[in-house]
Amino acid sequence: MAKGTLERFFEFLNQDVKSPTETKKNAMMIRNVIVVLVPYAFLQTLAFYLMDRSWTFVFPLAFLLLYFEIFGMTINGKSRLAEALLVFALLAWCLLCVLLYGWEVGVQYFFSPLLVNILSSGFRSMKVRVLECLGLFSFMTSLFLYTVYYSPIFPMQRNAIIAQEILNTIGSFGTLMAVTLAFSQDTMKIEKKLIDYAMELTHLADTDTLTGLMNRRAAYSYFEKVTNDARNYGFFVNVAIGDIDFFKKINDTYGHDAGDAVLVFLAGVFTEFVKDKGVVARWGGEEFLFILNGMNGDDAFMMLDKLRYKIQHSDIPFGDLTLHVCMTFGLEEHDPEDPLDTTFEQADKKLYIGKQSGRNRVVM
Repeated sequence: MAKGTLERFFEFLNQDVKSPTETKKNAMMIRNVIVVLVPYAFLQTLAFYLMDRSWTFVFPLAFLLLYFEIFGMTINGKSRLAEALLVFALLAWCLLCVLLYGWEVGVQYFFSPLLVNILSSGFRSMKVRVLECLGLFSFMTSLFLYTVYYSPIFPMQRNAIIAQEILNTIGSFGTLMAVTLAFSQDTMKIEKKLIDYAMELTHLADTDTLTGLMNRRAAYSYFEKVTNDARNYGFFVNVAIGDIDFFKKINDTYGHDAGDAVLVFLAGVFTEFVKDKGVVARWGGEEFLFILNGMNGDDAFMMLDKLRYKIQHSDIPFGDLTLHVCMTFGLEEHDPEDPLDTTFEQADKKLYIGKQSGRNRVVM
């Protein structure tokens, strides 16, 4: 129930503007700021009332009512007027607090969200923004100089000043956050889309389309990285190239769809079998590359022989048929002193030996 109410509240805040000449982003910014300023003005009303000057509470109360009116303007298609009135209200509030209670209450912190609003708003040209920034700077400087030469109308006790500064810090920080989030939301969405798109492109560039395994390029990059780690931390790296025996016969007998079904099935077997022991990639055609980490050549040999046995006794479904294949592997333990290509060449030579020796075996 609470979740539904909260969702409806955010939908209310994010509803689109009615006028085609206004932007939803500005309307959302104003609404977000008002959501912060309403509790701030309420607390200020209470604080002013408790400071033994009961009549001064009418000032923040008047601003509280004004904020509700500004919020309503954004709903009724008057976002430009609402933004101008909001800026005027914050400037008037800063002027009022400085005149009544002095610079020490910290109301000048509200100049930061005002500056962000001026620089980010889509309603004004760059020239107007620069002029408004200069005007804001002049206004802030004038207020400060006034406090240098004139005392506040109602000097406050130290504890009251601290309380006011805390309230103004919270209010100005919340306002700054509301303005920044509203204007950065579109940028954040665009950046997220670009990041997701880049990650998708990277994944596509590194992945074999049919099997979902790493492709040759990604596998080579991984091998470069893991061999550097192995050199630094002293663990073994093994490379094996596996080839499906008589794969051409499957394509010729049952068609290429059957061959694809075999490749996809074996890719699943490889992924499950290797897990955290390394990676497997499609090296090309019916050849697959295995990079096994953290085990010596003998352990890698036993692991691959278990995999060979599992493949030999696997039933591969294809329509109404059940296909069977076997594989031959050439295994080479990487020597840190050898070039990377040397390890691949040696594994490929041993695969060739296994093919010549009768297939369905692991050659080390």
